[in-house]
Amino acid sequence: MIENLTKLIRENSLELILNNQAIKNENKEAAISDTVNIIISQLKKEVSKGNIAGLAEILKSNGNLSNNKIVIEMITNLSESLSAKFELNSNDAEHISQNLIPAVMHQLISKTNDPNDESFNIQDLLSNLGGNGLGGMLMNMFSSNKK
Repeated sequence: MIENLTKLIRENSLELILNNQAIKNENKEAAISDTVNIIISQLKKEVSKGNIAGLAEILKSNGNLSNNKIVIEMITNLSESLSAKFELNSNDAEHISQNLIPAVMHQLISKTNDPNDESFNIQDLLSNLGGNGLGGMLMNMFSSNKK
């Protein structure tokens, strides 16, 4: 799952990180890794809190994540991290975060909900995040998920 998430982030970070002159070349891979860690950490946090409703809201969002508290927290955390670790000004860090996180989450949602795409499976995803049993509960909340 982490490998697939890393690949998804890399695909979405071409312009935002890899071709971004504001990020030093030696920091680009670390910025991608940081993005992966922030997304996984936030999802793990929500799973550990048992926030099934919040996770289901993301999965049922149809790509509209602008007001989702979990996604907003990911954006904030990534922006702060990019500024602190990679010496980006706040405008550059916010631009990257506000564009990268929603794009990655939208594709994660699409892949998780697509019964023909096995790169992300809700039960495996939640299992990897420490939420054994939550996958079944989420799947029962809406039938469009693949099994």
